[in-house]
Amino acid sequence: MPQPNSDRLRDDFQRVMTDAETLFRETTTRAGERLRETNEQATNYVRHRPWQSLGAALAMGALVGLLLTRKRR
Repeated sequence: MPQPNSDRLRDDFQRVMTDAETLFRETTTRAGERLRETNEQATNYVRHRPWQSLGAALAMGALVGLLLTRKRR
């Protein structure tokens, strides 16, 4: 005998929620791994090229400063 609609909907909803939780966990795990890799690469770059890193930071700071202080027309 088929389940009533409310029971079937509840089961479907539970399945969707379980799939969503699994996908969320996998995505956050991959994002965390990627973030750690990127952080390691950035740290290595700065350690091996400190002057280039300082120049890039100064240039970005100047650009942000110009954008924040320019007058609106």
